Amino acid sequence: MATPTSADTIGGWKNHFKRLERWKDRTLSAMADDEACDIHVVFDFALAYFVWCHSLREWVINDGAMPKDKLDVELQQYDVWPVVRDIANRSRHLDLKFNPKDKDWSMKREFDMFGEMTGRTRRHILNLWSGQDHYKVDELVNRSFDMWSSILPNQ
Repeated sequence: MATPTSADTIGGWKNHFKRLERWKDRTLSAMADDEACDIHVVFDFALAYFVWCHSLREWVINDGAMPKDKLDVELQQYDVWPVVRDIANRSRHLDLKFNPKDKDWSMKREFDMFGEMTGRTRRHILNLWSGQDHYKVDELVNRSFDMWSSILPNQ
């Protein structure tokens, strides 16, 4: 059994939320400059962010911060939640069997070839397709983090 002073458990869900915010910052920073970060690292950070984002649900429930039923009702109000769930679960398990939005979602990069010409840093834009929906991954990261910030205002 985990001890209450272990680095991963100390602070409970609030510390997990802070780790999620650090993963968000790492992910967005890596996406902003492809010269500083290999594209494989960018994908790794994005996938890690979504695993952390999804796992916060269990931390909030198991830490007693909010009842499961209430939290699930809150999460269902956000269209990004099923996408977050699918990304996290396929990243961990490969095959999605329990009511995914789209078990065959796809994340790909688009090179911003005009970045340098317009004075911006060269960068790769990550895109995600889930069902009929298309998301810019940086926007999905921000929207999912904002979702948690709205649900858990006392973080």
